[in-house]
Amino acid sequence: MDRKEKNRLKSAISEFIDLSNGRFKDDEVERLHSIVENRDSYNGKSRTYRDSYKTFDSEDTYRVETEDTYTFVSDESGIHIDHDFTRDWDDGQHDVWHESFKTGRGILNAIGRISP
Repeated sequence: MDRKEKNRLKSAISEFIDLSNGRFKDDEVERLHSIVENRDSYNGKSRTYRDSYKTFDSEDTYRVETEDTYTFVSDESGIHIDHDFTRDWDDGQHDVWHESFKTGRGILNAIGRISP
Protein backbone atom coordinates (compact mmCIF):
# COMPACT_ATOMS: atom_id res chain seq x y z
CA MET A 1 0.00 0.00 0.00
CA ASP A 2 1.44 3.36 -0.92
CA ARG A 3 1.64 6.27 1.51
CA LYS A 4 -1.16 8.24 -0.16
CA GLU A 5 -3.61 5.34 0.09
CA LYS A 6 -2.62 4.64 3.70
CA ASN A 7 -3.17 8.29 4.66
CA ARG A 8 -6.56 8.28 2.94
CA LEU A 9 -7.65 5.19 4.90
CA LYS A 10 -6.31 6.61 8.17
CA SER A 11 -8.25 9.81 7.56
CA ALA A 12 -11.48 7.83 7.11
CA ILE A 13 -10.73 5.73 10.21
CA SER A 14 -9.99 8.76 12.39
CA GLU A 15 -13.59 9.99 12.02
CA PHE A 16 -14.66 7.08 14.26
CA ILE A 17 -11.52 5.81 16.02
CA ASP A 18 -8.84 7.74 17.91
CA LEU A 19 -5.57 6.81 16.21
CA SER A 20 -3.55 8.69 18.89
CA ASN A 21 -0.49 9.21 16.73
CA GLY A 22 -0.13 5.42 16.68
CA ARG A 23 2.02 3.66 14.14
CA PHE A 24 0.15 1.02 12.21
CA LYS A 25 1.22 -1.57 9.67
CA ASP A 26 -0.63 -1.72 6.36
CA ASP A 27 -2.68 -4.76 7.42
CA GLU A 28 -3.65 -3.05 10.70
CA VAL A 29 -4.89 0.01 8.81
CA GLU A 30 -6.89 -2.26 6.50
CA ARG A 31 -8.35 -4.12 9.51
CA LEU A 32 -9.37 -0.84 11.22
CA HIS A 33 -10.88 0.43 7.96
CA SER A 34 -12.88 -2.80 7.65
CA ILE A 35 -14.14 -2.34 11.23
CA VAL A 36 -15.23 1.23 10.42
CA GLU A 37 -16.92 0.17 7.18
CA ASN A 38 -18.77 -2.70 8.91
CA ARG A 39 -19.45 -0.96 12.23
CA ASP A 40 -23.21 -1.47 11.96
CA SER A 41 -22.82 -5.25 11.73
CA TYR A 42 -20.43 -5.24 14.73
CA ASN A 43 -22.52 -2.82 16.82
CA GLY A 44 -23.84 -4.51 19.96
CA LYS A 45 -21.91 -7.70 19.29
CA SER A 46 -20.73 -9.14 22.58
CA ARG A 47 -18.91 -12.18 23.92
CA THR A 48 -18.69 -13.37 27.51
CA TYR A 49 -16.04 -15.65 28.98
CA ARG A 50 -16.62 -17.45 32.29
CA ASP A 51 -14.09 -19.18 34.48
CA SER A 52 -13.98 -20.79 37.90
CA TYR A 53 -10.94 -21.60 39.97
CA LYS A 54 -9.73 -22.24 43.51
CA THR A 55 -7.28 -20.01 45.31
CA PHE A 56 -6.01 -19.94 48.87
CA ASP A 57 -4.30 -17.82 51.46
CA SER A 58 -2.87 -18.61 54.90
CA GLU A 59 -6.38 -18.86 56.39
CA ASP A 60 -8.63 -20.66 53.90
CA THR A 61 -9.32 -21.92 50.38
CA TYR A 62 -11.74 -19.99 48.18
CA ARG A 63 -13.72 -20.67 45.02
CA VAL A 64 -13.71 -17.76 42.57
CA GLU A 65 -16.13 -17.29 39.65
CA THR A 66 -15.12 -14.79 36.95
CA GLU A 67 -17.05 -13.26 34.07
CA ASP A 68 -15.31 -11.31 31.31
CA THR A 69 -17.53 -9.48 28.78
CA TYR A 70 -16.39 -7.59 25.67
CA THR A 71 -18.96 -5.46 23.81
CA PHE A 72 -18.51 -3.56 20.54
CA VAL A 73 -20.15 -0.11 20.60
CA SER A 74 -20.63 2.33 17.73
CA ASP A 75 -22.42 5.53 18.74
CA GLU A 76 -22.21 9.31 18.29
CA SER A 77 -18.91 9.39 20.21
CA GLY A 78 -17.30 6.94 17.78
CA ILE A 79 -16.28 3.30 18.00
CA HIS A 80 -15.07 1.65 21.19
CA ILE A 81 -15.00 -1.75 22.87
CA ASP A 82 -16.23 -1.98 26.46
CA HIS A 83 -14.68 -4.57 28.75
CA ASP A 84 -16.51 -5.52 31.94
CA PHE A 85 -14.93 -7.93 34.41
CA THR A 86 -16.53 -9.33 37.56
CA ARG A 87 -15.09 -11.68 40.13
CA ASP A 88 -17.25 -13.35 42.79
CA TRP A 89 -15.64 -15.06 45.76
CA ASP A 90 -17.48 -17.74 47.72
CA ASP A 91 -16.96 -15.67 50.90
CA GLY A 92 -19.20 -12.91 49.48
CA GLN A 93 -16.57 -10.54 48.06
CA HIS A 94 -17.58 -9.07 44.69
CA ASP A 95 -15.06 -7.24 42.47
CA VAL A 96 -16.03 -5.23 39.36
CA TRP A 97 -13.81 -3.54 36.72
CA HIS A 98 -14.73 -1.60 33.62
CA GLU A 99 -12.53 -0.27 30.86
CA SER A 100 -13.15 1.09 27.40
CA PHE A 101 -10.81 0.61 24.43
CA LYS A 102 -11.08 3.75 22.28
CA THR A 103 -7.74 3.95 20.47
CA GLY A 104 -6.86 2.12 17.30
CA ARG A 105 -4.31 -0.03 19.10
CA GLY A 106 -6.73 -0.88 21.92
CA ILE A 107 -9.47 -1.83 19.46
CA LEU A 108 -7.10 -4.00 17.44
CA ASN A 109 -6.02 -5.81 20.60
CA ALA A 110 -9.58 -6.36 21.88
CA ILE A 111 -11.54 -7.09 18.67
CA GLY A 112 -10.27 -10.67 18.62
CA ARG A 113 -12.05 -11.28 21.93
CA ILE A 114 -15.40 -10.49 20.23
CA SER A 115 -14.97 -12.06 16.81
CA PRO A 116 -12.16 -14.33 15.68
